[in-house]
Amino acid sequence: LVARLRSGCYLDENVRDVYRSIVSHRASQVCRYLAGVGDIDSIAFLVEEGALTVDEVSAEADRTAGTGDAQLSAYLFELKHRFGAPSGVDFSL
Repeated sequence: LVARLRSGCYLDENVRDVYRSIVSHRASQVCRYLAGVGDIDSIAFLVEEGALTVDEVSAEADRTAGTGDAQLSAYLFELKHRFGAPSGVDFSL
């Protein structure tokens, strides 16, 4: 699905909207899956494409923080930081 959205060859706007809708309705699962396989670039692409929102990624990062899966949490928090979602902690020097 992500690869199809990225290539876009012969993908009209109606189909693109359907793909975005599928991702949007499964935001939590999409974030967890892609972060679980280490594909944060695809999550970033989906945010830029409008299929996911920064708030959805941020919420998923917060949910995974207490799961004990450090890698998954780290990927999601990296994206949260990249897109500037407020974390409540200021790391600026």
